[in-house]
Amino acid sequence: MSDTPPSPPASEAIIYQGKLHWAIFVRPVMFTCLALTLFNYNEPLYGAAVLLAAGLFWAATLVAAVQSRFVITAQRVRLRAGSIYRVSLDLPLDQVETVTVRQDTVGRWLHYGTLVVEGKDGSRALCPTVAQAAEFERQLRAQRRTP
Repeated sequence: MSDTPPSPPASEAIIYQGKLHWAIFVRPVMFTCLALTLFNYNEPLYGAAVLLAAGLFWAATLVAAVQSRFVITAQRVRLRAGSIYRVSLDLPLDQVETVTVRQDTVGRWLHYGTLVVEGKDGSRALCPTVAQAAEFERQLRAQRRTP
């Protein structure tokens, strides 16, 4: 059975769709480079251990990239992020209390951030490393204003 949600009806047309930023791949790339460096310096045991860790980081990152969804429809906001620690929120637009973006300096330079959406019912989703998070926030605020 597929983890993909069914297609939304016409009234649920997708207004905006976000994705994770490529920066999520920095850690696996760094571990892979470290493993190759260790192999180059004749440290095969350490190189193999670090390469195994790199493989685990690659697997977790790829699963997170494939399974994460950030969607604004005409009726609701749907957020799904993470692979091991899963964040999920499906909230009608009129139930969205606040939407904010947290960005550090690198996030501002590379245009990614942590998206925080809070519902009036106390629900909360914190989604890190969302590409163009400020644009997602702007689109969600604009959609909440339209009747």
